This record gives sequence, C-alpha cells and structure tokens, in this order.
Amino acid sequence: MPTKLGDRMLIGINKIEKYLEEASEHTDASEYGKALRAYEKALKLCENEDESRLRCLCALADCERMSGKFTKAADDYKLARELANSLNDSVGALDSTVGWGLALRALGLWKDALQKIEDAEAGYVEKADKSGMAFCLWAKAGTFRIAGDIKQAVELFERAKDMFEQLEETSAIGYCHTGIGGAKRMAGDFAASLDNYNAANVIFKKVKDRFGLAYSYCGIGNALRMTGEFSESKKFLNRAAKIYDHIDDIVSSAYTLWSLGVLSLMQGKIAESEKRFAQALKYFKKTSDVRGLAYVFLGKAQVEFLSKRKQKAIVCVKKALDITARYSFSLEHCHGAAIMAALEGNSNTCHKESGIYDIGSSFPFNIP
Repeated sequence: MPTKLGDRMLIGINKIEKYLEEASEHTDASEYGKALRAYEKALKLCENEDESRLRCLCALADCERMSGKFTKAADDYKLARELANSLNDSVGALDSTVGWGLALRALGLWKDALQKIEDAEAGYVEKADKSGMAFCLWAKAGTFRIAGDIKQAVELFERAKDMFEQLEETSAIGYCHTGIGGAKRMAGDFAASLDNYNAANVIFKKVKDRFGLAYSYCGIGNALRMTGEFSESKKFLNRAAKIYDHIDDIVSSAYTLWSLGVLSLMQGKIAESEKRFAQALKYFKKTSDVRGLAYVFLGKAQVEFLSKRKQKAIVCVKKALDITARYSFSLEHCHGAAIMAALEGNSNTCHKESGIYDIGSSFPFNIP
C-alpha cells in the first residue's frame, strides 16, 4: 500500500506531466507565451527531483529562446547543462549546450555560439546521433550566416537538409529550405531564394507548422521585394506579420516590420517606413537583438536622408557601424559602409570584395 509520502510524490509527478503535456500542445501550436507559463509551473514542481528538473529546464529554455527571452534562455541552458553533467546525462548535456549556443547567437555573440555548437556536435558525432549531428549542422549554418560567411552557410544548410531527408524529419527539412533561402538572398540569388522559401511553404502547410509558415511567407515577401515586385511582397509580408502577431512572436515580428519598413522606403512612403522602423526598434530592444538594432539604424538613416536630415542620417549609420564592428557582423557592416559612402560622396567596394549582393550606391537602398 502506498505511503502518504509516496502518494504526494505520485501526485506531484502527475502534475508535472500534466503541465509538460499542456506546454507541448501549446508549443506545437506555436503558442509560445502559453507554453512558457505551463513550463514555469512544471519547473516549480521539480525543485526536489533532478531528472524532472532537467527535462523542465531544457524545455523552458527552448521556449524562452523562441519567445525572445534570449538572456534568460542562455542562463537556463547553462543551468541545465550543469545539472545534466551532475547526473551523468550526456545527451541532456549536449542538447542544452547546443541550445545555449543558439541563445548566445541570438544575442549577437556568434563566436561563443559557434564554439558551443561545435562542442555539442563533437559529442553527437561520438554517439553517432545523426539527428543531433544534423541539428548542429543547421545551427552552424545559421551562425555562419550571421558571421557573414554566406558560402559556408549555404553549404552547411545543404548538408543538414540531406541528413534530415535521410532521417525523414520533414519539418527540419523545411527549416533548412528557409535557411538556404535567406542565405541565397544575401548572396543576391533571389530566384533560388524564392524557390527555397516556396518549398518550405509547401512543407509547413503540410505539417501545419504556423511558425514555419509565417517564416516562409516572410522569406517569400523578401525575395519578391528584392526583385521589385513590391505589391506581391507586401501581401506575403503582411501574411507573416499577421501570424506572428497571433502567436505573439515579437522576435520574428521585428524582422518582418523591418522588411515592411524597407519596402515602404522603396515605394517612397517615408512616413510609413519610419513608423515600421520604430515598431521594429521597440521589439529589438525588448529582446536585446543587437543585429536587429543595426538593421533598424540602417533603415532610419535612409528615412533621415530622404527627409533632408543628412546629419541625423550620418549619426544613425555610425551607430549601425559601431554595432556591426563590435559584434563582427561583416555583411551588415558592408551595408553600413555603402550607405556612409553614399552620404559622404565616396565609393564603396566592400560588397564586391566580400562576394555578397551589392546594395548599390544611391538612396533608397534595398537591403536584402
């Protein structure tokens, strides 16, 4: 017959499972705010049960990262890894390490992120964990994209996609397509970018992944923006924005708002553009996304110049250049250099030397 202590423990475990199941359902529906609250409730019940606590910490950190709480996510991944090591749970340690890397990457610390991801990758290789290896390839690819090494990013996304196809992990294949689409856009191959985002869109519709669907809509919109199909571009960007608002995803909303801001610039709608950049800035500040801040300053610089406020434009570009230099965002630094050169009447060769898409030398700049 169970003891009273045993009964209480059983009830506690059942409650934890209930919250974890509830959180998982919300995560599957891309309802990260609701999932976060459920994971937090589960974690409170795990204080004296290390294995359950590890599970809760990892899940909570994943959700925090998807919700834009990058600093908190990094802290919780670190705690999870320490706990996993104390439990001799090598898989838990590897999973939390790569998650930690992704959180650091979102904070602009891509060099530290790359180290964490590669540490985890070595562990997955040792265990012959193909799913973990493929995930690390995908994570590394995105990190090289942020570092500005577009060629390496595309190669790694392609390798990750091949592995996920062998593993028949459909949703992951979709995210590889979005990664390739984004990298191809940075390289100036807008047709390939559109093809990859369309392929991702088909997959995400099939698996009913709302976050992925919004991601693909945003990518399609940006590819169309770069080819001058502004009306169609706005249609897809607005579709993305609507879903992101519905699932309360301010991380992705910020980049979509920025894209809409650049689109408005290209259409000569300066006031509308300024409003979009202001909204994006608010979200980027909330999530401590420094790369996003740099993009906003590049956009605001154009608003200021086109509003005949050249000195304010120069101040904005200098802010962007300071961020991109400090965090070694080489691609975004090239964009800033091009805009500054245009403001000062100088030439710029950064894009051509780096082998990435050249945004040109005159306002407005259609930044990819």
